[in-house]
Amino acid sequence: MYYLASLFVVAIAVVVQGRTVTTTTYSYPRAVDPTIFNLAANATNATAPSTQIQGSFYFPAAVGTNGSIPVVILFAGRHAGCRQQISIPGLGLYPFDHGDVDDQGRCPDNQTIILSHRGFEYLGQDLAAHGYAVISIDPQTLNGLPPLPDDPYLDRARARLLFRTVEKMREWDADAQTSVDVLGIDIAGTLDFSNVGLMGHSRGGTGVRLAYNFLYPTPAFAADEAERFDWRERLGIEIRAVMEVAPFDLPDRGVLFNVTGVPWLLLAAGCEDDEMDYGYINMLPRQASQNPKPNHFIMVYGANHAFFNSEWHLVLDTCLGDQTATWDASVPTFPFFENTTGVTFSVPYVQEAPRQRAVARWALSTFMRSYVGREADASLARAFDPTTPLPIELVASGTEIGRANVNLARSRMLSSGSLVKDSISVVPPARAIQSLPERAQSAFKIFIEQSHNGTKRPPHMLTPPGQPLRFAELRDHYDAVAVVLSSAHSAIHIPIERGSADCSSTARQEVLGTGCQINVDVARRDNCYLAASGNVSSTARKTCAQPATLWVQVTAGSSASAKIGLKSRFNVEVGPNFDRSATDPNFDVGFLPIAWETISLPYPSPAEVDRVHEICVHISADEAGAWSVAPLSSALYIGPVRLV
Repeated sequence: MYYLASLFVVAIAVVVQGRTVTTTTYSYPRAVDPTIFNLAANATNATAPSTQIQGSFYFPAAVGTNGSIPVVILFAGRHAGCRQQISIPGLGLYPFDHGDVDDQGRCPDNQTIILSHRGFEYLGQDLAAHGYAVISIDPQTLNGLPPLPDDPYLDRARARLLFRTVEKMREWDADAQTSVDVLGIDIAGTLDFSNVGLMGHSRGGTGVRLAYNFLYPTPAFAADEAERFDWRERLGIEIRAVMEVAPFDLPDRGVLFNVTGVPWLLLAAGCEDDEMDYGYINMLPRQASQNPKPNHFIMVYGANHAFFNSEWHLVLDTCLGDQTATWDASVPTFPFFENTTGVTFSVPYVQEAPRQRAVARWALSTFMRSYVGREADASLARAFDPTTPLPIELVASGTEIGRANVNLARSRMLSSGSLVKDSISVVPPARAIQSLPERAQSAFKIFIEQSHNGTKRPPHMLTPPGQPLRFAELRDHYDAVAVVLSSAHSAIHIPIERGSADCSSTARQEVLGTGCQINVDVARRDNCYLAASGNVSSTARKTCAQPATLWVQVTAGSSASAKIGLKSRFNVEVGPNFDRSATDPNFDVGFLPIAWETISLPYPSPAEVDRVHEICVHISADEAGAWSVAPLSSALYIGPVRLV
């Protein structure tokens, strides 16, 4: 059914997965809104710029008015505001995104406005088909504004824009006529504000994380006394889960903040071409140790930063290691000169990656249905466990996905790097066993030799590395070890704490169902920096002379994990450092954060648990475990061993 709310608002009914979903928009006049900038109510545009509350709304059809519809809020990131079609010789037109809208929300006459919030329509409609009311906030009103003294990245303003949008949703839910006037449909009395989920992409990820911290401040992050409102009391909402997609991990007033108290999921891009230091992966150790609720991590290998949003088009070829792009890598490329860095990139003539969006749709839907709503089912989150088979449609697409459960705060530690590094034994002997800081320093030395003696700039460095290079110290890292293997057939023996465990607690059954698991986080990198540059169009990576896949299995007594194949995804261990929290933010390079994958195996039976004093990590170059004497220089990273 169609409802006409005004001359400008039309709600459209569409069918998604066999279910009817209503798609509509909301738009309030552009005005000075002091609340977004935490200013007094009498502020004018001399002290605050004008802003606009608008976006898209997706709603399930055929619902009652008993306030039972859970809410999901989507927040897009910071992107150019205007689009100009440029002609690429021999290829045709290409949508070139650049510049921002003016203070009235307009682009130059020959350009069109980029509707970033519309880029999540595929997510909003899918969630609405599962019974959620979904709002996608237009961030355009903030993206072009200059930094503020107390809010340099406008993340606090993003959080308050989210809150102001929730206040508008409250008005729609409270009054049928207001709902019809704004949305074109009557949703009065339907929304359940005690069941709200948040998802943000890029800067939107930082915005939703900050919004959560405003609502639930911790000692590490407290909303300062200058904040004019107690937003949790004012809004009357409860956040049940937070998902971040390739977010910025920026300090707020010197504090790096987390999500603690609700389930959290990080979806990462394997071929990151925006945050090329992969800085947001540093969030994993913080979340793991501080959030007692489930923490999930998904790495979409071959994915870039922009294509999670269907309205964002630019992709740069900066893949590292053995990854297959989620977009069509066979397309022609054209040179693109980037003004701020003075670097010319080779840009693929491609504008989207449906396989990448399919992973985001599956991850968001599964995550919200696990934790948000009166009918949420936490057992669905087992899909994020690496031992659970992926949906057939994702497997058939060929997209490779890494999964990790980073839950130290709700685990019992059995072993960690600094405690057992000197007690680890490897057969045949390893080339080296190093702590993570030690590995970072040795990788830096290799990087110096290869980057200065080579003829090729690292693909993820925007400008050639300078001399002398400075190296940023590690922060927020796991207590892990790097085992530099000498053979493609090795066994790593790691001592663990002995003893029985209660495997029937409610907390453990929340995700696992029954029983206990031993979880071990692993990753692989190779030291063939220039040979495996990572360019998706290059064949150079094939000259790395290391096995394409190392198969890893973990055993503890008679208990064994499934085998997982590890490719050298991020063989370049050192990259650009954008750590804005450092005392000196001008470090040239840093150690690239590690994208972990979790191996799980059942905890040994009570009959043998007292006899199990180690785990064994078996490595082979063949899935069948065939013996190989081929030389190897791969580094296998092993994180904390824990009982979950």
